[in-house]
Amino acid sequence: MGSSTYSALLFLYILFIVRTNADVIEPNDVVVVILSQEEGYHAAHADYTRKRIYEQASALEKEPPKVVLSHELNIKASWTITPLLIYLSDTFPDTKWFFFCLENTVIQLAKLLNVLGKFNAAQDVWIGHALYDHEPTIIHHFAQNTKKFKYPHMATGFAMTFKLLKRQNVVVYGT
Repeated sequence: MGSSTYSALLFLYILFIVRTNADVIEPNDVVVVILSQEEGYHAAHADYTRKRIYEQASALEKEPPKVVLSHELNIKASWTITPLLIYLSDTFPDTKWFFFCLENTVIQLAKLLNVLGKFNAAQDVWIGHALYDHEPTIIHHFAQNTKKFKYPHMATGFAMTFKLLKRQNVVVYGT
């Protein structure tokens, strides 16, 4: 076997391995949860963000992700996310990923899918930018002074796998 044939076979083998190990994420594998408020301005912004997501899926010629506007659910304290977890896990049991964001978060769907595809959706995965308080605050007063309590930067959004969301009582540490 010549070196060019060997190189071609090696390339095809590597390409096959890379393709079989990649987790291809389609838009409809994702539920986008927009933390929104009922007030007119915020509700309109949330609806605009939902429409932009649908437009991007259409441009990709893909079925769009499911988009949930939290203010339409009538779940008390949904801005804290925790009250949404049971509803989301019961309503979307076949999804791979949940992406949480604010109504003014700019989402580039193709890039989001690319990032999510780099991780195994069958594992407990949380992707996002974590913030922490340098000193105790009223909001996070339950955090110990000796530890840094991390919480998600909601404006940038964060993603979690269905498996992690289903655990519902997990403490997550971000990047």
